[in-house]
Amino acid sequence: MIKMYFKDRTTVRKQSLSKVNFANYKAIVSFVNIDNVHWKFLYISAAECSVYLVDPLSNPAEEAESKAAAQKFCEYFQIRNIRHRDREWANVEFKGAVMKHPVQQDGYNCGVIVIMMAKAVMKAFPKLPNMEFGTTPKEMAQERTALALEILQASGMFLYVFSLFFFFTFLFRFLKYKMSKL
Repeated sequence: MIKMYFKDRTTVRKQSLSKVNFANYKAIVSFVNIDNVHWKFLYISAAECSVYLVDPLSNPAEEAESKAAAQKFCEYFQIRNIRHRDREWANVEFKGAVMKHPVQQDGYNCGVIVIMMAKAVMKAFPKLPNMEFGTTPKEMAQERTALALEILQASGMFLYVFSLFFFFTFLFRFLKYKMSKL
């Protein structure tokens, strides 16, 4: 039996995103958290009528889970159509699909990998990407650092953190110099 990570119809009705016009979009990129311990990448392509629920771990049930997710999204758009009379994507018969991807090599870098998957999909859009990136612990540590810097730069905090770093570096060296004179 496949455990699905999407809520029941009542929850879908409450979270119908009534202000979103899906006709303005060709795809959806998102992430699914599994029991607060694991991340999967979700990619829905309206043009391909495909749903990809991508597990960074080697998962033999990935195709079946993508098919089940596709069915849930078909139901979601039908409910949305009934509730809000929004026809966009309501008549699309989504199918589950699988994309080739690098495999997670440890038990804690799934979040980094799904972000890398999302970047690859967005860069190759509308085509499917040829995902070729390393997933060794060393490569993941480098990617974590790069992501942290990217987030800091985008948030405007980079200059602040950078300034603090240099302030404390200068302070440490100054105190070290003063201590050596005693």
